[in-house]
Amino acid sequence: MVRHDRDTESKMQSAVALAMQEAGMWEEAITVAGMIEDYRRAITFGQIGQSAVDQKQTKIARTALELGELSLGYAVGEFRELGLIELMDLAHRLDRKDLVEKWFKQVQTNENKTRANARISFANVSGGEISSMAQRSSDAEKDIYAGVKDLHGTSGDQAAPNVTVEEIFEALEAAWKRGDKVTAATWLQEARRRIPNVPSVDRVGYWASLCHWEVVTGKMDWAALDLPKAQAELDRIPAAYDFKYSWAIELAGVYKKLGDEKRAKDLLEKETLAVQKNVIPYFQMDVLGKMAVAAVDSGLMEQANAWWTMAFAEAEKNQNPRSRAVGVIQYLLSHAQAGIKPDGPTLKKITKMKAELPEAYSKIGF
Repeated sequence: MVRHDRDTESKMQSAVALAMQEAGMWEEAITVAGMIEDYRRAITFGQIGQSAVDQKQTKIARTALELGELSLGYAVGEFRELGLIELMDLAHRLDRKDLVEKWFKQVQTNENKTRANARISFANVSGGEISSMAQRSSDAEKDIYAGVKDLHGTSGDQAAPNVTVEEIFEALEAAWKRGDKVTAATWLQEARRRIPNVPSVDRVGYWASLCHWEVVTGKMDWAALDLPKAQAELDRIPAAYDFKYSWAIELAGVYKKLGDEKRAKDLLEKETLAVQKNVIPYFQMDVLGKMAVAAVDSGLMEQANAWWTMAFAEAEKNQNPRSRAVGVIQYLLSHAQAGIKPDGPTLKKITKMKAELPEAYSKIGF
């Protein structure tokens, strides 16, 4: 990366910090996040802290919250609000209602207010004051199921209205992992009831997750009914929106598991063409890597390798050393996120590309 190219540098630093966090390198993640010098700094601290809470790393979470608050001055307007949302989520998990209340008052745009409400489970907001909140816990289940003592409810049972869909999916996953299929089924049913009423674009991602969990838990009939709903919502999102791709890939994985190989293949080919048509080559390097990670998560390894090949090819043929370095960093990060090591020949090419970087270019992180 060219020195003093702040936007590119901070984008890469954020990605590296989050990859370190996923690998359990908490102190290193905090250090790299502290190097960011734009609006991504507060966002990254918030995201690191949220994961720290989930992993019972309370000290790290509190440090991230403190440093995140100090980082809010790096941004203004809507960019600052993006950091506020992540930090409010973290503060809520740490039971810092004072900070949640203070920061919620600072969110001005309607879309970000909606996102803040969805993320931190406001039950009622009146005059900027929060009168009721969900009691979130690290395992996403304690004290969030209303009126059901043993969590072995019937179809009439419903989670408290101030529990988010994200929390419901967390509870579903936790129940499934510990082998409690009855509770998992209850949470699945509750997610299915809630998702149609989610007010933001996040609803599309929830539909994809719902279909995934319906297949995992053996509710194939439900998946068959809900897939067309998910597909219809997905089709309404413009192809240029890069967050669309991971949802499409998750649905393709569901189609494959339901035995509809053709539909899965058609959807993947459609998304590949959409990237090639709507995303300029410089950004394709990043988007294709993210798509590859999503493909691995959905059990589509062949497609993941195809997208990684495309991503590296874009980086390799780029004549600008900075852009080439950025593409390689993104390629390596996506492999790290998927838990897969690149093949030997590609690693040799990367070593050669690194050695050929001009001295005027920063080699930090590459």
